[in-house]
Amino acid sequence: MQLHSTLNSCKMHIKYFGLVLAIAILGMGTAVAQNVALPKANKVFSVYAYICLGEDEQPVTTAADIQTEINKANVAFAPIGFSFRVCEVITIPDYYYRDIDEGNKLPELIDLHYKPEVINMYFTDAASGDDGSPLDGFGFMPGDEDVVVLGGNALDPASYSIIHQLGHFFGLYHTFEIEFGPELVSGSNCQVAGDLICDTEADPGTNQRNCNHGQPVADLQGDRYAPPFDNYMSFSECACRFTTEQYQRMYNVYNTARNYLK
Repeated sequence: MQLHSTLNSCKMHIKYFGLVLAIAILGMGTAVAQNVALPKANKVFSVYAYICLGEDEQPVTTAADIQTEINKANVAFAPIGFSFRVCEVITIPDYYYRDIDEGNKLPELIDLHYKPEVINMYFTDAASGDDGSPLDGFGFMPGDEDVVVLGGNALDPASYSIIHQLGHFFGLYHTFEIEFGPELVSGSNCQVAGDLICDTEADPGTNQRNCNHGQPVADLQGDRYAPPFDNYMSFSECACRFTTEQYQRMYNVYNTARNYLK
């Protein structure tokens, strides 16, 4: 997902919780000690994969390539005992869904091709948000449909978009989230601002794609950022990890908000 040349083209869309609901469901507001052992769910999630046709009216990917993406996710989520299994691959024989926008085509697609209580993954040529901005994909937060959409460079072998979108699916925000207000570099408001996680560094979300912060930027207190360029929930090309608290959040979300999944 990091391979596009502009930030807008790799922007990931997520559905937002209200803060009060998020605190109640996800256990926000309590930092997780870094020396605690991670919980293990030992849960295998069922995935139904839907392949759309592309510009050439041919399937945009293959079952083998989808399994390669699933394998990436299995490695990333292994520390909390999550794994994913493709139960069925369905090709949607309709060129109309070569691009999926969240506001119009996706609801139609869900009406036609959706299985309850499993993770429904849609693979398409291009994805876009409600405002038409191009995305590499999006994952719905708990409370919405059990959906992950992957398009554009998300299908590139070097992409980790599937991991990023499953992070959203299990309740994670971007490290540079500002819906709840900007997080201070000091971390003094980390439980109520930013991504609501205290062991991810405050992140202004600028110039991340080259694995460096570029021109120094200061927070509201004048402190300089040192953002996490290796975190899966950033947009960095160097992303390769979740933090302890991110893993804890995803485990808690599974147990409280997505425990119905097969």
